[in-house]
Amino acid sequence: MATLTRLYLGLWKFPCTVGLPSATCFPNLRELELCNVLMEGRDLDFILDRSPVLENLCIQGNLLKFHLCLLIHSEAWIPGGNCSKIKIGHAPKLQLLGFLHPRNHVLELGNTVIKARTRVSPSTMVPSVTFLAMEVHFGVRNDLKMIPSVLRCFPNVMALHIRSGKTDQSTGKLNLNFWYESGAIECIHWSIKRLDFYDFQAGRSELAFLKIFFETAFVLEEVVIQLATSFTSMEEVHSKLESLGSIQLANEACSVLVTGCPGSDQKWSLH
Repeated sequence: MATLTRLYLGLWKFPCTVGLPSATCFPNLRELELCNVLMEGRDLDFILDRSPVLENLCIQGNLLKFHLCLLIHSEAWIPGGNCSKIKIGHAPKLQLLGFLHPRNHVLELGNTVIKARTRVSPSTMVPSVTFLAMEVHFGVRNDLKMIPSVLRCFPNVMALHIRSGKTDQSTGKLNLNFWYESGAIECIHWSIKRLDFYDFQAGRSELAFLKIFFETAFVLEEVVIQLATSFTSMEEVHSKLESLGSIQLANEACSVLVTGCPGSDQKWSLH
């Protein structure tokens, strides 16, 4: 194990680590990928605590009885299934984090559980993260209310990826007033240079989010909007996105591209 630098495990039940010697260590492990691995949270903690130079952590598939605790890692891809808590402690090298799911994940920074309207403090910020990915159900009010709180915890994000999740149970939409009343979000104003929005459905809450984003993102350079498959014609696309084309961008040099247009592989420039 002393020479192990990469470990990839898939379709496997991870063995119990209880009883293993406390001196067990992975001193050179830099990449760990788990795909459809069934394991207890304590077993993952065991590996992470004994991997002092781990840089890349990728988790795919459904893991049961699982809580993720990040300490010093530079990248973490996390599942959206049964991972109920993500706790980030001392993580000065953590640069990439995603996908966060407000509905499925409880985010704990330091000793603070992040909730809607949580007040940001130095202990709840992870300034090293520059790439953040989130899945948000824009038809669910509680999901939307988490966005400002989560973004404020990552003040230096340069690339933000948003996936619009589908839900059969809408609990109400939030309009522009919500975003104005939420106050300034530092990373949107002064840090984010690229926004990728996946499965865009052009719902009212999605449009309100993009409007406030466009109007307040002063260093935004590029936006890519990938349409959901529910669009059936270019006429429908133009009709639903017409309001975005009239928004005054905070950075007039920013390009806004729309992909996934029905019947075309071409990208469409919104401005």
